[in-house]
Amino acid sequence: MYLADVDLNIVSLAGLAIAVGMLVDNSIIVIESIHRHRIQGKNKVTAAVEGTKEVAGAITSSTLTTLAVFLPVLFVPGFSGQMFKDMALTVSFSLIISLLVAISLVPALSALFVKTESTIHILEKVVARASRAFRTTHRGILTFCLDHRWETIGATALLFACSLLLSGAIPASLMPTMDQGNISISFGLVQGVDLAGVDSVATVIEQKATSVIPEEYIESMMVSTGSSSGGMFLSSINEGTVRISLVGSDERERSTFDYTFMLLNELGNMPGVDVEIMMHGMTSDDPAAVVLTGDDLDSLTIIAQRIKEMMDSVEGTSGVYTSIDQRIPEITFIPDQAKLSLAGITGPEIVTELRLGFMGSNVATLTEGGEEYNVFLRYPADHRADRVSLAYTPVLGYPLTSLGNLENISNPSSIDRENQTRIVTIATGTAPGYTSGQVGSAIEREMEKMDLPDGVTWRMGGEYGDQGSTFSYLMLAVLVAILLVYMVMAGQFESLKEPFIIILTVPMALIGVVTILFLSGTSLSIIALIGVLMLAGIAVNDGIVLVDYANQLRRKGMTARSAIIQAAEVRARPIIMTTMTTVLAMIPVAVGIGQGSEMWRPLGIVVIGGLFSAMVLSLVIEPCLYVVTAGKRDSPAEK
Repeated sequence: MYLADVDLNIVSLAGLAIAVGMLVDNSIIVIESIHRHRIQGKNKVTAAVEGTKEVAGAITSSTLTTLAVFLPVLFVPGFSGQMFKDMALTVSFSLIISLLVAISLVPALSALFVKTESTIHILEKVVARASRAFRTTHRGILTFCLDHRWETIGATALLFACSLLLSGAIPASLMPTMDQGNISISFGLVQGVDLAGVDSVATVIEQKATSVIPEEYIESMMVSTGSSSGGMFLSSINEGTVRISLVGSDERERSTFDYTFMLLNELGNMPGVDVEIMMHGMTSDDPAAVVLTGDDLDSLTIIAQRIKEMMDSVEGTSGVYTSIDQRIPEITFIPDQAKLSLAGITGPEIVTELRLGFMGSNVATLTEGGEEYNVFLRYPADHRADRVSLAYTPVLGYPLTSLGNLENISNPSSIDRENQTRIVTIATGTAPGYTSGQVGSAIEREMEKMDLPDGVTWRMGGEYGDQGSTFSYLMLAVLVAILLVYMVMAGQFESLKEPFIIILTVPMALIGVVTILFLSGTSLSIIALIGVLMLAGIAVNDGIVLVDYANQLRRKGMTARSAIIQAAEVRARPIIMTTMTTVLAMIPVAVGIGQGSEMWRPLGIVVIGGLFSAMVLSLVIEPCLYVVTAGKRDSPAEK
């Protein structure tokens, strides 16, 4: 990690947590193989050498397949690629070291320290009895499935098809909702409200917030009102922010998401106050948004209002707002060119006079008693109070109203552009129980029904807008990973057929992924897709160990059916042990212990569900596939 410039952060530490379960997999397979040779009567050194040699190719291939799935992550562009690069490198480094240890240090220690004789304890007797019962049951199930192999394969294919249909019921979101306990309430009033008025509104919001959230759950609250951008131009005087920091999620009854929605209901109807409430997570984008593009700002404003009303009616939206909701009232002076000509005044002269009168300027320095004072010149306060005062303000010796007309207008507080074209954003949050994918897809369907004038285009933005491209990149990474895994296995087995049998473990794992996501109510996010990407390399490990040993038995003269049955019996224990170590290491990740742990929870859930289904089906389905593809070379009696 040091050489690769990988820092210790929540991503790299998550990689270490994920690698813990996989670190011991290679050593488990090696030790199990050595132990089996020992109980056959071989001495310690011979058992260590032959046992390691028997599985060295299989564990090397399985490690390379796992490494292969992380390679595409390093080239995934955008947010997901940057985020998971450290995790991919950390897991890869861990697995490389574990392979070196498994084929060198573990056999050496086994030959040095493992005793030939052992005392049989009661617990060992119980385990041995359970192991014999499992082998008997497994052999019976395996024999039945091999006798009905086409029916078994067909049933598995049907199960996979059903899981694909079930996947449509799983909600999608860019990132899991993280309960970090930080809430930001931004509010704005109409232009012209003084700082005292803004401060009084902030006090009301603070009181309402403490009535919604029990004070014992509030760790800190900070209120800020008014701001200045420096220089002579002031901005955001009519705005304020209330930032609330909550105690840990295990110390309160409700989630930050629930409190955010409750605050929105409480503060959303304050007259004359625009309120926006945000819950800080991994991304700062709104869950779903529509981005309008066009050249006519007035037309965009009208259409934005229609879209806002539509989004308000969509189920699951919360706190819909537009980027032009905050408008600034202005008084515009339209000069009369005829009157200016009669008075001998030009437009730039009026601009200079009004700017000096309203903004002011340091025009001189007064020295008195050794101290210097700046002389600041501008109109008196009563000439800057309202429209009537402005109308009769003397400009170059004439009342302003005698030189033109004054009009009241209002403009957006900001005008956004993208590629030199004006844009307006209509964004929304999500109500409790809804994801950005559910809300965004509903809004997109409604937008497709809406007729827009020529010159106005739209696209989906926010997290939902990024979701499509991010998911596409990750799905492409999964496909590339599967291809790389297949290529690694093809090189290991020097065959194209047997790697194809093993790669079918990935669809078997997907059955468990879809099932556990549906049962746990977990949304499909980029974290869950990273788990699917990992499964593409981990799930095939069981098949590699199984098929590799079956091939060794066939080279000794056994037929495909006998070889795969014996391989399944011999390799069942290390397959179960390696699966359980990874699953147990994933349980703390899947449970989500501690604040911010919600981020990695989908990954743990996906890996657990996928590995369980891959393990169960690998011990039954892969033998059927192996016999089907290799049965033609068996003798008639064996068939």
